[in-house]
Amino acid sequence: MVPLRLYEVMPYIYFIAGASILQLPIVANSWLGVSLALLLMARGATIWVLRSHNRRSDGVRNKSLGPLPFWLYELLPFVYAVSAVCIFSIADNLYLYPSAAILLSVFLLLYLFRVLYRKHQRPDVKFPRQALR
Repeated sequence: MVPLRLYEVMPYIYFIAGASILQLPIVANSWLGVSLALLLMARGATIWVLRSHNRRSDGVRNKSLGPLPFWLYELLPFVYAVSAVCIFSIADNLYLYPSAAILLSVFLLLYLFRVLYRKHQRPDVKFPRQALR
């Protein structure tokens, strides 16, 4: 059994390990290294989405779905992060770096919104005793 502290940070470890591997200069020329890095990042994002969906307290099952499919909507912040990391590591043009910084900031913003929104609890509804009689 994995210790709880390691279990909770596992998606972040996968994602950061993939991003770190992608930043290595030797990996940028190897399709196998890039594939491994993207696979680790996808694994971390998928684990985070599954845990987040399981721990939701806002009754997502009762809400109407938007125009995006569930998985695309949930993985969209991570798509932004992967795009930013790829631009930072692969692009040779310095003019692309502001785009990567914007993508990274959008990732952080969406990630924080989702983390903060999904930690809320529904208020307990207490009925007066007279209404129950």
